[in-house]
Amino acid sequence: MKSIVFNLLFMMLITSYSIQAQKNNFYSKNFETNEQTTLTINLDDSHLILQPSTDGKVHVDYSFEFDGYSKKEIKEELTTIKADAVQFKNKITVTANKIRKEYKHYTYDGTGAMFIEGGLSGLFGADEDKKGAVIRKSKDSIIEELRFEKFKSLKFIGDKFKVKEADGTIRNLRDRGSLKIMRGKFIIKLPPYVKLTVKGKQSDLLIKGDVVNELNFDLELGSLKAQKILNDRNKIKVEFTSVKVEQIIGGDYIFNNVDGLIASIADITINSEFSEIELGEINSGVKITDFNSEYYFYNFSSNFKQFNLNSEYSKIHFFEPKADHSFKVFGNNTINYLGDIKVEMQPTQKDEKFNMMERKAKGKGVFSGHINFDIIHGIIYSYTDD
Repeated sequence: MKSIVFNLLFMMLITSYSIQAQKNNFYSKNFETNEQTTLTINLDDSHLILQPSTDGKVHVDYSFEFDGYSKKEIKEELTTIKADAVQFKNKITVTANKIRKEYKHYTYDGTGAMFIEGGLSGLFGADEDKKGAVIRKSKDSIIEELRFEKFKSLKFIGDKFKVKEADGTIRNLRDRGSLKIMRGKFIIKLPPYVKLTVKGKQSDLLIKGDVVNELNFDLELGSLKAQKILNDRNKIKVEFTSVKVEQIIGGDYIFNNVDGLIASIADITINSEFSEIELGEINSGVKITDFNSEYYFYNFSSNFKQFNLNSEYSKIHFFEPKADHSFKVFGNNTINYLGDIKVEMQPTQKDEKFNMMERKAKGKGVFSGHINFDIIHGIIYSYTDD
């Protein structure tokens, strides 16, 4: 599955306008809260940053930076954007949508939704979608991968977008031709006790900092990127979405057609189908139920206690834990690749599950936990560091 990209577009400027850079504070509100306050956010074709609030208020801020647009074009762009926030007693509702049907490709620069129009192809390098040999990734290496911002060299300085080169020099981005650049910053800050519901379609959601709020997400056709999501009451459903998270502790997750890269998980229940998900480190309290997905289990913590997988038609890339553990595969009609060795565990005559494989703990060193696979019609690729 190819990674879903966030929000960037290149087009040639073919008409002549009087050009002017501008920063526009489009919408700003804040609300008083208490421990009974709930926040509902409805997103349609929008790009939102969530981060903690430190003053007990919910802050809603939407701004834009323009470079290369005429006043007329800026006015036209702003008329396509809708944002509203209202409060009734302890319930706050935020609605945002931006319909841009002509935009076919887009990215998110970690600061805001980025639209660049002009001949910039290849300036930042092409996206790669290559797979070589499967190797074990560490939790830290995945975190480093997640924190890489492809467009971090792009700065808004003196009402102009500029590029900061590797040697520290700063050049005008528009030296490469006639460009139109717009970046939208939609930021909501909320206190940790506010219960949050987000309903998003074709939208990008970036969560900064340690979010301990109780979350209820229903996201479709977009992206979810986060640092730390920490609450055992979370209910998160994502479909046809890219999920990139450094750490998840607690909650129930539904992944449908998800491209996922998660550095660390604990105390989490996952129900998935038709997805491709990489897990850097599995800690205690993890249970996965899957249909027809591809998973990469790179590492297990030294005290994961027990891990349960229940799957059908799944492909599992399994790297043996480095600490002592037990491993049991129960099911039917599954193939296990041990390096170059193919072990076919044929179906029984009555199509009943049976104990296909079991490795008991060696009794050496610290025992880390039990791994249980209940798998039907699946493929297991087993790897060791050797």
